[in-house]
Amino acid sequence: MRNTLLTRAVALICSSVASAPYSPTWRIRHYHLDYEILPGEGVYRGAATLSLENASTQVQRSVPLAL
Repeated sequence: MRNTLLTRAVALICSSVASAPYSPTWRIRHYHLDYEILPGEGVYRGAATLSLENASTQVQRSVPLAL
């Protein structure tokens, strides 16, 4: 009974979050990637340049970015 109630509560929370409209705060203006892969030598290197534009009306002090 407890597991069923917990499962229903999680499903309700997830469905309400999933139905919320996505409103991006950043817009990618330019992305450039240079890379070199030499698996025989164990070399994997790259450099990326990312230019972003604030798409919101509020000041953004940080950018959540995962590499």
